[in-house]
Amino acid sequence: MKKRVNKAQILRVAVTMVFVSCLLMMRSYDPNFQALSHGAGTLDMRFHYSSIEAYKLFDILNAQGRLLYIRILLIDFIFITSFALVQNFILKSIMGKALLKTKWRWAFAISYLRGLSDVIENISVLIMINRFPSELPGLVAFSSFFTTLKFISLGLWLVSIPILIVIRIMKGKELNHE
Repeated sequence: MKKRVNKAQILRVAVTMVFVSCLLMMRSYDPNFQALSHGAGTLDMRFHYSSIEAYKLFDILNAQGRLLYIRILLIDFIFITSFALVQNFILKSIMGKALLKTKWRWAFAISYLRGLSDVIENISVLIMINRFPSELPGLVAFSSFFTTLKFISLGLWLVSIPILIVIRIMKGKELNHE
């Protein structure tokens, strides 16, 4: 008896492997980045940052550190995409068929908003790095806004998980009583 290959499962496993690989690659760069930035860390891991903080970081990093930052951001684009998909795989399994066809499927938009915010943030930071030492304070504020939005979206996604679990349980009870 032949077992049928589930393409959706293969896709989920492949995307999850890409997600974990990107995460590990970025983490492997972290010690070098920490050393070059004197422990400052990347802008995209802060909830908010100012123009002064951004340009101080770029200055401290020097050319070698800025090149490393660009590499990290390029890997991050792949990470962003895979993370949005992993987030939606998780939501899909939590929702089950009961909620997928209801208004609650809007929750998928949260991970796409997080991903889009992250992409806009990365593009902005890449522009800032490439224009350095020229300062673009408006772009820093724009980028920082999207960094904050990314973290808020991630928080909303995390909060949506227990909410959707409760709703699915309640919906299941409704179906059992009918």
